[in-house]
Amino acid sequence: MSFGIIFFILLLPTFIQILQGKEVSLYSDGLKIIKYLTPFLCFIYFREVFLQNSKKTINKLFLFVKLSYAVVVANVLLKFIGLGFPLYRGGIGSKGYIYAGNEISTVFLILYAILGYRLLEQNKKISFWLFFGFTVNIAFVLGSKSAILGIVLITLIMKIRLKAILSSFKKTVTFLIAGAIIIPIGIFWFVNRFMSSDLFQNRILYYYNKVDILTLLLSSRNLYLEKTYNTFKREYNLLEKIFGIGQSKYEEMVEDTIEIDFLDFFFAYGVFGLILFLVVMFLTFQILRKRKDFSKYPYARLAYVAFLLLITISSLAGHVFSSGIAGIFIGFIFSMTYLKRIV
Repeated sequence: MSFGIIFFILLLPTFIQILQGKEVSLYSDGLKIIKYLTPFLCFIYFREVFLQNSKKTINKLFLFVKLSYAVVVANVLLKFIGLGFPLYRGGIGSKGYIYAGNEISTVFLILYAILGYRLLEQNKKISFWLFFGFTVNIAFVLGSKSAILGIVLITLIMKIRLKAILSSFKKTVTFLIAGAIIIPIGIFWFVNRFMSSDLFQNRILYYYNKVDILTLLLSSRNLYLEKTYNTFKREYNLLEKIFGIGQSKYEEMVEDTIEIDFLDFFFAYGVFGLILFLVVMFLTFQILRKRKDFSKYPYARLAYVAFLLLITISSLAGHVFSSGIAGIFIGFIFSMTYLKRIV
């Protein structure tokens, strides 16, 4: 199915609204659909680039990733000289002058994963750990839960390969000894750093006594879901429940979107749109899963792990597959499943 056909299928709810005499923004709806398609358009583009296996071109792409990482970090650090904007109200976090604050954590996580994995592939272990330490501290300044936890999680996944560890008695013993020393120190540092951060002191503690634990962890997304579902039952007719109402009408009706990608997709594009979304995600998963153990494609495992992590984040915090900025880098990291080992 071509992207042109998918585009017009997702634009169908907007035309239905127009035929019903309702006011909608054709431009806004079209732009939102393009954002949803961006990761997959970029995936196809970068896949073709990687298949050419040009060392010069690939090095330029990694330079582009490094520069992008530097731009994000520079914006986050502007906080220390009194410039830029906070990620949340009340001066919590820092997004610099990057407008799409909610999307910056996804971009930052992907850039870290690519560059960190690159260092491991080059066997630069000390550089990798220094890079991890720097990045996780930047994530604390950024003030995003998904960025902080995502960076820690993807680091553990990149470094710990249980099959390789358990295949050798020596490796197993080394892992257990190192774990017994490093893990407690790491946990102590992380907990101390987290509890002293603005995110914990000024945001989590503030809401702790005001809401239940689920609402706190989901940043009120469960409340938005309840409100949106009631609107869905009360306001949508049968045709709209099947095909949706389009993004602009959805945002107008609910005011606060849920910020969980597949749920927002469902309420904007209906049952048919959700099925389309899940089918595309399943096909992407199958491609990456089948290639993850190909030895001549060392980044295939990274692409597979990134997919699982991004799906998890999109299902809890949103702003992943609906992000135009992040979409470029999502397509990039998924397409790395076709990147051969560069000598």
